[in-house]
Amino acid sequence: MKKITLLLPCLFLLACSNQSSETNSSGFINNSGEIPSINLNDAEDYNPNKEENGDQFNFDGNYTAPELVIDGYKNDSQWQNSSPKVIFGAQNNASMIMYRGESALFCFFEVNDIDIQTVGNNNGDDVTKGDSVEVYFDFKNDGSNKPQSDDIQINIGAHGKTRIFVGSNGQWGSWNGLLDYSIVLDGTLNNDTDNDKGYAVELMIPYAQVGISKNSTFAFSVGHVERGKDSTNETLPYTWGGLTYEGSFVDPQSPATYVVYQGNNFYSRDNVPMNQINITGTIIDQQNNKVENAKVKINDQETLTTKDGKYTLTNVDPNNNTIVEISKDGFKTYTKELTSTLLKSTKTGSLNLDYVLINNSLQIKKTISGIVKNPSEGIIQDCLIEIDNQKILTNNEGKFSIEVVLDNDLILTASKENYKTSSTTLSLIDIVSKNSLDLGTIELYSPSSSFTFGGSRGITKITSEVYRGFEGINFTFKSSQAISNGDHVELFIDTNSSFHGRDDSDYRIDFKSDSSFSIVNFGNGSNNIPSTSKIINNAYLKGTTYYMDVFIPYTFLSISPTDIIGISCGVWSEANKDWDGWSYAGAGFEDYVAPEYTDQYCRISLDNGLYRAINNQIKATKIYGRIVDSNNNPVSIALINSKQVNEDGSFAIWAINGSDFELIITANGYISQKIKILGTDLNGNALKKTITLSKGECLIKGTCNVNGAKVYYQENPNIFTYVENNTYSLAIPTSSNAHIVFEANGYKTLTKAIGKASLVNPTYTYNCIMEAN
Repeated sequence: MKKITLLLPCLFLLACSNQSSETNSSGFINNSGEIPSINLNDAEDYNPNKEENGDQFNFDGNYTAPELVIDGYKNDSQWQNSSPKVIFGAQNNASMIMYRGESALFCFFEVNDIDIQTVGNNNGDDVTKGDSVEVYFDFKNDGSNKPQSDDIQINIGAHGKTRIFVGSNGQWGSWNGLLDYSIVLDGTLNNDTDNDKGYAVELMIPYAQVGISKNSTFAFSVGHVERGKDSTNETLPYTWGGLTYEGSFVDPQSPATYVVYQGNNFYSRDNVPMNQINITGTIIDQQNNKVENAKVKINDQETLTTKDGKYTLTNVDPNNNTIVEISKDGFKTYTKELTSTLLKSTKTGSLNLDYVLINNSLQIKKTISGIVKNPSEGIIQDCLIEIDNQKILTNNEGKFSIEVVLDNDLILTASKENYKTSSTTLSLIDIVSKNSLDLGTIELYSPSSSFTFGGSRGITKITSEVYRGFEGINFTFKSSQAISNGDHVELFIDTNSSFHGRDDSDYRIDFKSDSSFSIVNFGNGSNNIPSTSKIINNAYLKGTTYYMDVFIPYTFLSISPTDIIGISCGVWSEANKDWDGWSYAGAGFEDYVAPEYTDQYCRISLDNGLYRAINNQIKATKIYGRIVDSNNNPVSIALINSKQVNEDGSFAIWAINGSDFELIITANGYISQKIKILGTDLNGNALKKTITLSKGECLIKGTCNVNGAKVYYQENPNIFTYVENNTYSLAIPTSSNAHIVFEANGYKTLTKAIGKASLVNPTYTYNCIMEAN
């Protein structure tokens, strides 16, 4: 059993002198989260002289005796007042608690490890390849997306070696801070012949070194590296595991995701308690008149509006959702939920909320108007507009105008077949002050064909659509499974020249089910701050389907609405510690859309088509239309180039300009078709095709010795005929093997099996002789 005790100035590890043995106790967390009692007999101590003016520490300002004894044991009584415990690591076999001392922050780590293994005997990157713990701090709690000067990373190996960094312009660099730490091993290092139990690390960080005080609020993340031997004594690759908090992965490389330590409790950034706030506002009626003596109630507080309709409520708790209720005799009572997100949005401690109270004696009407457009097609006529139980179609200029009664907030929807329905909420407070309301342009998108990714090895399967707007690109991600516990959707975007790699024109954006997101700008690019990106991730549950509606502005990507971009997608499973990507067929490409190689991406055309191309400069032509049968009925089961058509038989597919292209259409029960389109016809002007499929039938015919015998297709008995003049004929589908049955009273039933290969010809002859019973 070894105990290592070290004081660390920067990355330089000081020599230690051999001290006497001692007996003590400590605990190591097991997989169930319990802390068993472990006897540390014959622990061999290595203690430098930690006294002021003592040996290696004899220089001004270097060392002050800490409030706790930094010895790798939790014997100090102060640990009874520690923070809650966080459990982390790939197997949840590591834990950490913290204690706020008078002049320093203390951290205590406990790790279960049956084979303690490290790499080398040097400080630096080797530490992170062997058994070690990691802690990351955002001491200003400013939640930047990449490491900044207030962010510290501390890696401590089980062998006492370290790697310590400070943030610098989005990267990690060396830090010259002074720390004190101690390590206790319950086992022997790099010896796979014994049965180790684990190790503990006690760490002290003086407040003066990191610019905080005892009661400062800061944020943190943790990680654990595990290394070991297998049954053949081969070294296993090291594995890293982090922290999942309240269902979300805490990414050590993104301080914006860190857990906040406030007081002596931990919070996700969205749930950090906020001081009480004041809410003020004005109440008006639907004629824009101020409403006096209206009662405004929030929680247990209520007040009456003044002569000019104003109200004030003080000391409102913003940390929980609540209800505002506004009432007055002769008016319709108004209630609305105030979310914690809304209440916490104030930066000043005061929030202004104005409302409309409906006067029952008034019936006020307003005219709502607008124009419906599509980014690639322009105006959309015959679009159905619905609002206030009224319906109207847009005219040939895409315009509409409709009169509504103002008695509540309104929802306007715009819809048309083959377009994504648009929904707009109109608040009365925005309407009443106007004689009429012109909504301007309402965007009606024509989405791409649905595509799927993920879904293998227990990873969530995602179905998605993408569609361009006037201001940005929209994605819809949906799944029948919840995306939780640190899982997230990864969207990779290539905005510029593509190559077999990535640079600062390429992004990875991770979207989570709590509507949060994070940004990675490759090639050390700095465009990665969520708060300034104006990206939106709206996650919600509708019925049994989980949705994430995502908006990415063109301004964030530094592109115009007409620029082509490339994309790839994937899903990360925190529980499985695994990732699954996207397969999308394209001539000359592997099906897998590799996110690390932008020359393998799928491109998004101006009209939302998806096609494989090696860069964004290669454009494509839309080929669209319907697949029907000989009676002009849609063949909804048809596949075109392996993609399912819509229920009405419609399809859209994109082919690279200037290159010959082949359409392959298949459907069970129909004759397959191949249609070649010349490259000269693929010039950017959309091509419309109506493709008619003929029934895939084979005529079974022949003779039979029993007139009146019934002949039918066993796979579908509704297909039948009778023998007349000792002959019969029966048309059957060619989609599978067939069985033709002959039945007649007084005769043995006869069944003829016909293989699918025999049905490829237009006719098949079989002469039947039935035997009498």
